[in-house]
Amino acid sequence: MSGAGPCRIFLVALGADGDGAAARLQTALEKATIDATYRSDSAGARESAAALGGARDVPVLVDPRLRDLDATRGESVAGALERAWPAFCELARAHQEGTVLVVSHPAIVQALLCSVTEAGEPNYQRFAVRPLGLTMVEVGTDGRGVLRALNANLDPNAIARKAPATRVLMIRHGHAMSVEKGAPAYSHNPIPLSRLGEEQAMRVAAALSTVQVDGIFSSDIVRARQTAEFCGRALGLEVVTDRSLRELALGEFEGMTLERVHASHPAFIPWLEVVFRNRFPSADFHHPADLRFPNGQSVLDVHDSSLAGVLRILETERGRTILLVSHGWVLQPLICHIVGADPQAYYRFTLPTATVAMAEVEADGRGVLEIFNGGVALEDLPKLTGADGRLADVR
Repeated sequence: MSGAGPCRIFLVALGADGDGAAARLQTALEKATIDATYRSDSAGARESAAALGGARDVPVLVDPRLRDLDATRGESVAGALERAWPAFCELARAHQEGTVLVVSHPAIVQALLCSVTEAGEPNYQRFAVRPLGLTMVEVGTDGRGVLRALNANLDPNAIARKAPATRVLMIRHGHAMSVEKGAPAYSHNPIPLSRLGEEQAMRVAAALSTVQVDGIFSSDIVRARQTAEFCGRALGLEVVTDRSLRELALGEFEGMTLERVHASHPAFIPWLEVVFRNRFPSADFHHPADLRFPNGQSVLDVHDSSLAGVLRILETERGRTILLVSHGWVLQPLICHIVGADPQAYYRFTLPTATVAMAEVEADGRGVLEIFNGGVALEDLPKLTGADGRLADVR
């Protein structure tokens, strides 16, 4: 990808508004600057596009390739994706660094998400695209990119359980270190939540206070445990710590500043740029999952150990609702496992601090992703950037 930033795309699936989702979606989109709306040629898409567009004076473009599955002709999801994917890539190329709204149909949006994240079209049903849910991706000119939100405006209580699956809520810990401002980077050191992190933890705990949760399992690292304890107080539950949920070990990088890493370890520059400068990750520019930190771990190392721990928890908590509080490089590949994607594609699921993901999973950890970055405000999801700028500019 060139230095241009990605295209931000809000993907809206058509369907009945059973619990005020349309109003919540309109509210969520009020602050978004939208350059164009693309929709299928159905009457429902026309009505939804008009309602969501509001008073915006932007072009509305009709593309029949975004239409729903043609059941009368026995069209498959793979066949529908074959016609919809070129349309998606064309609009992405036309609006690099811009923002567009795409109004289509649930199966089409599910299939597009599989292609964006490289989960593969056969896994399309593992993305529970809900009608009028706030779903958003950022993509490059090839249509590949990252999932920023899935059904983020929906209440977990409004989503029916899928018995006998286990409902798994996942939270990345609250903010702890301002490494992007020159502070040292730590993985396992006992760095507590910052004031911002405590506020984030209180906010997410309040959001979950009405959810029926049966157990809370947390990394034993301080910033995660403190986040979990806020949730435990809100839910009236004790927190069980589990070392298998702890963050990747930085090894020799423990306590280093980003500037020092940037100057002396060029192989790790993608880690710095993507995590701390909001640079858009791509197949050509991301921290490889098998790249091990000197005398530390790789993303795949920590995934192997954490997945074993999660499967052990699922065995004892089968059919219940549990909350996992952990770290980005634990939860991102775990979400890949849930939706059937290769953990090497972990970077395609961006997790801000203290937001909620929710999935319904079976004993093997596979399942359906219901919510991703739930409750997040758009202002807390800054647009990802292109390749311009240098990390060394950050002090």
